Amino acid sequence: MLLPSNPLPLAAIACALTGWVGAVYGINFPIFARAAFGVRGTYVAVVCRAAAAIIWFGTQSYQGASPIVLDAHLSSSKAQVVNASK
Repeated sequence: MLLPSNPLPLAAIACALTGWVGAVYGINFPIFARAAFGVRGTYVAVVCRAAAAIIWFGTQSYQGASPIVLDAHLSSSKAQVVNASK
C-alpha cells in the first residue's frame, strides 16, 4: 500500500470537506455522520471525534499553562535573587 510521506494534507482535505458540507447545506456533524455511517455507525464517528477533542483540549491546556508555569518559576527565582542581595 502506498502511503503519503506527509498525511497532513489528507487530514486538511477531510476537514475542509466536512466543513464545506456544514457551510453549504447547514447540517451539523451528527446528521452528516448518519448519512455516511448509518444510525448505529454514527456512534463510532462520534466517539472518534470525542477522543480527538479530548486530546486536543489537553494539548491546548498544556500549551496554555506552560507560560504561566514558566512565569511562576521566573518570578520566584527573581525574588530569591533580590532577597539574597540584601
